[in-house]
This record gives sequence, C-alpha cells and structure tokens, in this order.
Amino acid sequence: MVCKTIFGIALALSIFSVNLFAGSVEVVMYPHDWPLEVPIGNYFIYDGYVYNNSGDPLDSVDVWTMAIRRSDNEMFGPFKQLENQYIPRRSILLVRLVHQLVPASEQTHVGVYDYVAYCGNYSDEVDLWDIWDSYSFEVAVTYSEDRDQDRQSWEWNNYNWEHGYIVQLQPEIHSLSNHPNPFNEKTTISFDLM
Repeated sequence: MVCKTIFGIALALSIFSVNLFAGSVEVVMYPHDWPLEVPIGNYFIYDGYVYNNSGDPLDSVDVWTMAIRRSDNEMFGPFKQLENQYIPRRSILLVRLVHQLVPASEQTHVGVYDYVAYCGNYSDEVDLWDIWDSYSFEVAVTYSEDRDQDRQSWEWNNYNWEHGYIVQLQPEIHSLSNHPNPFNEKTTISFDLM
C-alpha cells in the first residue's frame, strides 16, 4: 500500500489494483471498513476516484454503480452517480464519504454482493453502455434483529457523490540529453514538465 498526501488528504493507492499511468481513465473505490459486513437496512461508506491519466482533458465522463448478488447474479441498479463530468488532463476527480444504503426490502437477501463502479458513457439501455473502466469490491450483507429502524432504507440509495472535487496529479518529468557532457566545467541539462 502506497500513501500519498495531496492538499492534506491521504490517498491510499494499492499498487496491485491501481497503476496511475497504465490507462487513460480509471475508476477506483476504497471502502472505509474492510471486510465489509453490512446489516440489511444499514449502509457502508467508501471514497470514489476517477483518474484521468491522459494528456488530454475529458469533457464528458459518467460514473455509475451496481450491486450484483453472487448467489444468483441478480443485479440491483444501476445507480447513476455523476453525469457529464469534466476532468482536466492528469487529474483525479475525488469523491469522499459516499454512503451506500443497503435496503431492507424483499429483494435484499443475506449473502455476498459485488459492488461495482463503472466510468464511461452511460445510457439507459445496458447494450449502449460505453464502459472505459470498472472496479468492484465485496460486500457481505447480514441480518440483524437490532438494526436501527430510523436508518432503514427501502431502496439502494446513496448520497455524497455530488460533492466531488478535482485534484491535479504531479507532473511527469522527462529529462533530455545533456551537452556537452556532465563532466565538463559547463553542462546544460534540459527537462520537460508534462
């Protein structure tokens, strides 16, 4: 696990799941508690990130999530989160403290779910989704007789996605050739910041 602090915010980046410079766009979610065990009618919290690793700004990015029950592959969602987001080149769209409610409804069963985030171009028709990247984590939904009745949700609602902000990634540094050579009395070393 690699930790980087940007503007006072600690970003934890797993080198196994995130390569900041591998693709042009990546979506990642980090749950606040691990492993996630959520009683029916309660919620879990995570942070969401959309990385624009390209040299060009992205004019229109959509982000949406789904819950997929592993026992029968039943899908809940999609839950549209962000629509037509602008992300400057080499930047992160950061959304902290997203609360995902697990409904206390007839369709919600105790078991293991995959919670999946997608980024790309969303459409109301699944066949027309243009998915650029996806990321998922496991959520174990449990039963609890003493759950908080006031916090129960009857839908897979979530909130806090609307409070995202942009963080600029550190620039790439490219060193160019030096001349005449580094052992002379005077040497010119050139570099580019991207």
